[in-house]
Amino acid sequence: MNYSGLADLLDKHRTEIAERTVRQIFAENLSYYVNMTQKGAVQNFASGIGSIAQYLRDNDLTKLRQHIEKSATRQLTHKANAMETNRANLILAEKIKEIVNEKLIGPENERDRASYLRRLEVLMTMDRTMGMTNVIKG
Repeated sequence: MNYSGLADLLDKHRTEIAERTVRQIFAENLSYYVNMTQKGAVQNFASGIGSIAQYLRDNDLTKLRQHIEKSATRQLTHKANAMETNRANLILAEKIKEIVNEKLIGPENERDRASYLRRLEVLMTMDRTMGMTNVIKG
């Protein structure tokens, strides 16, 4: 299936998704992230969302992998808690799913919505796998 529609949706709502993610992360007081400025955290997540959108468009894992490796390296350097990092990524996934469900309403969008949500699950699995590989290497 072509996921350019999902990529467009992520690009269009990138900042909103990042802001929602950061609000919840700060509310949950995840220590690695609350040591950032809110603006810096939003920019960080927006960049990641952009990498996901790019991957969905061109199906080339290179930029997405580079983003994940860069994030994992930065987190290791700052001694981020792996549980909190995983929680932040789960929050991001929840917020992306919220946007998909909010923007693709109605029965005419059911097929795309279901397909996009399944693809997001695959991407989250890839993220966890790549992130853990970097932790093990680190």
